Amino acid sequence: MSNPVSLEQRIADVEARAQAEQVTLPPVKDYPDISIPGLNPVDYPAKKFSAKKWANLCVLAKHNWIPLVIVIALSIGSAILMPLVSKAAGEALDVGTAITKGLATYPDLYWSLGWLGLIIFLIGVLLALQAIFESALWQSGYINSSYFLFSHTIRRALSTKENLTTGETLTTLSSDTFYIGNLQAQFASFVGAVSGIGFIAYLMFSTSVPLALVVLIGMPIMLGTLSFIVPKFYAKQSEQRKAQGELSALTTDMLSGLRVLRGIGGETQFKKTYVAQNAVVTEAGVQVAKPSAWMRVTEQTLPALLTVVIIGYGALLVFSGELTAGQLLAFYGYAMYLSQPMRTFSWFITSFTRARVSLDKFAKIASVPDVISDAEAKPENGDFDWQQVPLTEKTGRTVINPGEITALVSPDPTQTALLAESLGRLNTCETIYIGEQRLVEIPIEKVRAHLITSVATNHLFAGTLRDNVAGASKRVWPARDVKEDILRENLELEIREENYQAYPWPDDADPQLVEALKAADAMDILTGLPGGLDGLITEKGRSVSGGQRQRIALARALYANPDVLILIEPTSAVDSHTESRIAKNLRDYRQGKTTIIVTSSPLVLEICDRVVVYSALEKETRETLPTAIGAGTHAQLLADTSEAGRAYRQVVSRATGTDNDQEAEGVKK
Repeated sequence: MSNPVSLEQRIADVEARAQAEQVTLPPVKDYPDISIPGLNPVDYPAKKFSAKKWANLCVLAKHNWIPLVIVIALSIGSAILMPLVSKAAGEALDVGTAITKGLATYPDLYWSLGWLGLIIFLIGVLLALQAIFESALWQSGYINSSYFLFSHTIRRALSTKENLTTGETLTTLSSDTFYIGNLQAQFASFVGAVSGIGFIAYLMFSTSVPLALVVLIGMPIMLGTLSFIVPKFYAKQSEQRKAQGELSALTTDMLSGLRVLRGIGGETQFKKTYVAQNAVVTEAGVQVAKPSAWMRVTEQTLPALLTVVIIGYGALLVFSGELTAGQLLAFYGYAMYLSQPMRTFSWFITSFTRARVSLDKFAKIASVPDVISDAEAKPENGDFDWQQVPLTEKTGRTVINPGEITALVSPDPTQTALLAESLGRLNTCETIYIGEQRLVEIPIEKVRAHLITSVATNHLFAGTLRDNVAGASKRVWPARDVKEDILRENLELEIREENYQAYPWPDDADPQLVEALKAADAMDILTGLPGGLDGLITEKGRSVSGGQRQRIALARALYANPDVLILIEPTSAVDSHTESRIAKNLRDYRQGKTTIIVTSSPLVLEICDRVVVYSALEKETRETLPTAIGAGTHAQLLADTSEAGRAYRQVVSRATGTDNDQEAEGVKK
């Protein structure tokens, strides 16, 4: 196997291409790989999170406890030193006044000014360190919550899709995790602000009790005013975020169904729906702005009013001789500094309000139950030859013989699809057996090593054709460097041309990949993509048609070559000529290996060793697995006069567009 192209070679290729195209690339320095120990993403076990939002926040904060403690310590340190600037300045003023009266000397003044300068220097150092570690703390909280939700959503994709809309999930992953990370950083600043206010209260009481009481009375009034506004802000913001999530869901659904919309002329209707929902989001944003504006006014106005009261009353105390001019200056500094903790309180309240909404949504995703449980699994189970034992569903009399291609047919295809998902361990079904062992008693990793299910809506991923077909054995490409990204983006913008081919990275398994593509009748895709196996496919396979996506997904399933393969409607998006070729190829490729196909296509049913027919269930029992009423080959069932034969001919006639048994007989001939 060859090695991937090195970073140096990739950058050199971009620069050579730019020179050939006469494009001047901007100078970009090499960015070093900077990492802080303890701040790397953690793959949290799903059981650590629950529907309790504050417990989830504690789990996230526990991983960041080192930077959290550092930021809190730095925040407390800077909060205590800042009022000392006012104290030191006041003392320097009093020393200067005392010099004019002959009560002090200039060395005393120099000492006071030196002490003031040292405090200012220390504050600068602490604030610089606080900014660095606060940013690291926020980034770590943001990245770790995002990392967990991404991995959790992938692991529980089926249940997440059933419980949450795409837009809601996407909004939580992209923006809500930002607020969760920000809350951790703001909490550290909040602790520092509380410490600063406490220290200022101590300094004030040690100087003048009446003025200190003014502060202690004024501060609760300010905080009480803010606490009155916060609930309204929280309620309005919850409504706005909910409306934004619905708009994101609408946009996501539109993008995924763009071709369908264009095909049925639905763009106009979608535009109307989008405009209406956008108006709801706009109005919700306006409603949020009102309490938000009041919060901003309050945090600026109330500290200013308190400052006026403190300075006015302090001036009276100076005239009466109870305070010195330096002490009044210090008090003025204390009062001015109080505005900073107030702003910190306001920022924390805002962050807390946003994070509270975000933590609700985080908990909603984290608490989505997994449709697949390993609670009954034992490590020693599943150690047998999977190609030599039958796969059965006890209650519905379904038996899949080993080494055969078996089709599952029902008047309602959703029933056989549900059965196939149960046989493939895509949900937890207690009545599925492999040999004499229940499937739920075998660890899911071992099941996936021998049994693979390819569903009707398989997804493709951004990457090469080779990596999309290779699936689970996909190689990990080297991460793109910041410098490479900047240069490549500038080049593509200048020449207005996107790169549709990755760097060649051949693999020893390429011949098997090509054989799988041939079996899926996907050689036209291989030859049509620039670069062949190295050709790039865009996210979700949007650069290829629906039929091509289905054939690439089929090639991926065939390349995996498991002991047991389950295919759900593998040819539903292709034309009849392509379907016929795929059916014949499937017969040859899976000869002698256990294969289950959910289909109603006669072209596929003809190549099956055995077809199992199921009766239709009542609407009230659609979630129940269907019961088999007969089995045989395609030809046998067409000629069968029993209930199974009649049900089978009905399905076949519907698939071929015929409407009676006589016409269905033509399919047999």
